[in-house]
Amino acid sequence: MTLSPQAGLMTVSALLFLMLATVTSTPVRPTVWALILLVFATAYLLRHREARALAGLDLAVVLALLSYLFTSVPHMIREPNVSYYTAGPLGMAAAVPVYLVLRHALQDPARLRTALEWGLAAGAVGTLAVALYQYFWLGHPRVTNFLMVINLGFVNVAMLFLALGLMRGSAYRPLLAVAMVAMTLIALLNATRGSLVVIPLLLVAWVLLNRDRVSLRSLGVGALAFVVLAGLAYSAIPALQDRVAQSVDEARFIARGDLESPISSGDRLGLWIAAGHAFLENPLTGLMRSQREEQIGDLVDAGVVHSRVAVFTGGHAHNHYFEMLASTGILGLVGILAYMVFPAVLFLWRYRRDRSDGFALAGLLFVAAFMVSSMTEVPLKKDYIAFFYGSLVAALLALSLVHRGSGQARTAVAGDASGGPR
Repeated sequence: MTLSPQAGLMTVSALLFLMLATVTSTPVRPTVWALILLVFATAYLLRHREARALAGLDLAVVLALLSYLFTSVPHMIREPNVSYYTAGPLGMAAAVPVYLVLRHALQDPARLRTALEWGLAAGAVGTLAVALYQYFWLGHPRVTNFLMVINLGFVNVAMLFLALGLMRGSAYRPLLAVAMVAMTLIALLNATRGSLVVIPLLLVAWVLLNRDRVSLRSLGVGALAFVVLAGLAYSAIPALQDRVAQSVDEARFIARGDLESPISSGDRLGLWIAAGHAFLENPLTGLMRSQREEQIGDLVDAGVVHSRVAVFTGGHAHNHYFEMLASTGILGLVGILAYMVFPAVLFLWRYRRDRSDGFALAGLLFVAAFMVSSMTEVPLKKDYIAFFYGSLVAALLALSLVHRGSGQARTAVAGDASGGPR
């Protein structure tokens, strides 16, 4: 294979297609494609020195993808269990080559867009097939496919809103519609509350972002359809009924100030309280896992949190924001601003400038899905989910920056004076 820009675009497109097609439908983790990509990107960037020249926005994007790793450095030095703090950050850092290769090789977004859209469709159909097998044949009350039940919920709903965003300007809208229907069914059969909450919230956000194209009539029909479908799903899927009943019971306990009786929500609230104490203990860099466990024991003895909170290894906060504050302190907050808030603001800015930029819309919805999901879990601690997130943010940013609707497309080469791809 030659290392031409065309080969670079084809390779990255193929690997992103495979990642989307396999992440929830097979046991193959995105880290497999990340390793292949790293080998290719290393050779590609050595061949094209101009692709390594970074300035302005490109430098900011690369630093944002690396910020998760940078903010984990204190714990790499002092924490014996280094992998707990480096798996996710290294996974996100592995997305940097995706951005660098695409910024150099991407001139026409059609090939990469097609790869993303077909990858979403293939992944959705394959995942639904496995989910239906687990639900009807194996009798699983909640489908998991090849991931943890919570991780399937978060990754699937992020892909759902990625597909919804890509609908704008797509030549394969029926294909994306099929993928969205499949992913909605997967979300219902998975019945993860944290991911189900994302759906109505981001649908409202989507309506607000598309208010120039959504009429009152279509909005009313859509809202009615959503209520009807939600009611049908609730009546047909026992796991949804159980989750709703559990949520109502837990809300009653919490309203009375009882955090011990509601097993799931009460434990999370206790862990968040403990994480807040860990942050106050060391605001700059947070506490190590052993220190957090010791502190939680003291909090249990003092009656600040209930005893079940001490069961969770390392005080795992089940909330990305609290987990970062507790384990990396203010540095972790800076990282969150860099790898979550910055891409979201950048996507929103580009979409507001050019409403035809479906890549910016897709990127905004995709990042927002992770931002909401991270309120009830820590998905980016997993290396494969961090790479999944980082690589798609990188790809969507690269696509948005060459989108020609605004007439401000950048050429494929990093730096106008480089004379074109070599």
